[in-house]
Amino acid sequence: MKTTLALSMLLAALPAVAGAAADKPGPMKDADPKLMAAKMTEHMTDHLAKAFSLAEDQKKKVQEILEQSMPQRMELEKKVHKLEWDTDEKIRAVLNDDQKEKFDQWRMMRAHAGIGPGMGHRAPPQPGAEGTEGAPAAPPPPGAPAQDGDSQ
Repeated sequence: MKTTLALSMLLAALPAVAGAAADKPGPMKDADPKLMAAKMTEHMTDHLAKAFSLAEDQKKKVQEILEQSMPQRMELEKKVHKLEWDTDEKIRAVLNDDQKEKFDQWRMMRAHAGIGPGMGHRAPPQPGAEGTEGAPAAPPPPGAPAQDGDSQ
């Protein structure tokens, strides 16, 4: 039962990891999505092979199934991330300044816990990226030093 639960969590989280890596600054930001999908598929296949003691023919079939579904899973994850981010921004727009500060802290806490937008420490959708026209800039983390032109 624990193995099945852990496996379900892994399968559900891996597309989020891809989205997180794609949104993060650094070496993974510019990573080829096909390469990321291939690495995730390999990781998932290896994990499943170990968790269920798959024979080589089973492992190969599982890998083929994952290879077929991974691009769609990654695309869906991007859409879900954008929807969650847009929803949070709409909620934030109706809050007063004190509420916005608390909401930003709550949103950061969710991000670090792996819940909702920012899951896996993802950045918000970047303005100009496909499907993100007009996306807002991310609010600074609570307690972050002031940027040029910001006041604390």
